[in-house]
Amino acid sequence: MMALVLTVLLSATLLAFSLLQLPGGVRRLVNRYQQDLAGVYLGESAIVAWMEQFPADYFAEAPWNLRLPAVQEEGGFPWLKVSAAACTACERGASDERGRTSGCESSRRVVAQVGSTFRTLSRDELREVADQLEANLNREILGRSNLKVKSGSRRFTGRGESFAMNVSAGDVTLGFDGNVGSVNIKCDGDVNVRGAARYDTLRLYASGNIVLTGEVNARHLEVYSRGNIELSRAVSFSGIMYSSGGITLRGMNSRLSRRRTSPADCVDTTGPIHLISVAPTVLRENHQDVSARRDATLESAAPLGCLLPAIVGGKKVSIQWSLE
Repeated sequence: MMALVLTVLLSATLLAFSLLQLPGGVRRLVNRYQQDLAGVYLGESAIVAWMEQFPADYFAEAPWNLRLPAVQEEGGFPWLKVSAAACTACERGASDERGRTSGCESSRRVVAQVGSTFRTLSRDELREVADQLEANLNREILGRSNLKVKSGSRRFTGRGESFAMNVSAGDVTLGFDGNVGSVNIKCDGDVNVRGAARYDTLRLYASGNIVLTGEVNARHLEVYSRGNIELSRAVSFSGIMYSSGGITLRGMNSRLSRRRTSPADCVDTTGPIHLISVAPTVLRENHQDVSARRDATLESAAPLGCLLPAIVGGKKVSIQWSLE
């Protein structure tokens, strides 16, 4: 009995000791969470200040007295990828000659994809975007280690997988369903994309025409056509298109739903339709009517809610945020 009593007393003592220690442990967890949250806030603030073109040391002075982490540009097309350290130590650390801290040891970074607000492009600016897109597609498609070179028409159906292919003397048809990784195709003929696939990345470069129909969704899309481009209403994407001919929107009603990404809101209306640049997360912020003839090349559309590639310049707008 004495052993049982001593065991109960010892257990009660250990439990009481643990309970006494609990508030301190919780406090440490809360403090860690606050520091992590403050680090993310500083990283986001640094990127927002960079997009708004504030001087680098603007917030380091009174009344803010806040040192923001350095913002790094990591390239990318059409959206520019920028990042900043998510670290509260950066606020207390030594700053460089531009007033922002560097050398932060934090492995976590706030990352944003950035584009430029839509505006009417001059011919030279449009040509620059087209040249950048063409060069980027050649690099991303032909420079891949898994590139296959084929001749003659090709047709792909069923469950898709990531691949890169350069097709000469033939057309390409993609009829995948379900989730697909990265598909990169350069083709001397036409490219027809159909089915109900959700592409992580879809890059198409065609000497002929490019047609996208069905329930096709692309998280990142880059399309360059030396012919014409045709889109159905059900196609949704984030990315950029360029056509040397024109872009036709099939099956478009006069009222275009915001529930789907509407390419009609993202065309350059100063002349023939060449450029479409879409950010679905931004498109949901606006709603308006667009007048267009069914099954006809769109002649005019309001560009509200559209983004242009970051290389165009002008006011920067964030498309997507993440913590890496």
